Amino acid sequence: MRAVANRILGNDDGGEPESLDPVPALTSDLLPRVPSVYDDEEEPGSSLADLWERQELLERFRDRVRRERVERVAAHLVSLAEKVVDRSFTGARFTRAALDEMDRAYALWCSCLDEA
Repeated sequence: MRAVANRILGNDDGGEPESLDPVPALTSDLLPRVPSVYDDEEEPGSSLADLWERQELLERFRDRVRRERVERVAAHLVSLAEKVVDRSFTGARFTRAALDEMDRAYALWCSCLDEA
């Protein structure tokens, strides 16, 4: 509480505690990959009905992966927001880094929504 009061009153010397955890970064490489039609190995002699069924299964799987990607990025954004609220008065450097990561995560979240 003292750190918060000192920060608000401007009595803080600007030194930040060294024990702050780094801001976790999330990139599209860390998300599940959306499968492609080209991932499916076509069996020789497949009928048109088999191809159609595989395409439908692939679309359902792709939709599930897309939803998971959106949910993981949204959870990351919520986690960052909670950390900013918890530490905003004790670490300006952490807050700036977390807000920068939130900007990147928001852009990633928007691109995941565009995929759907």
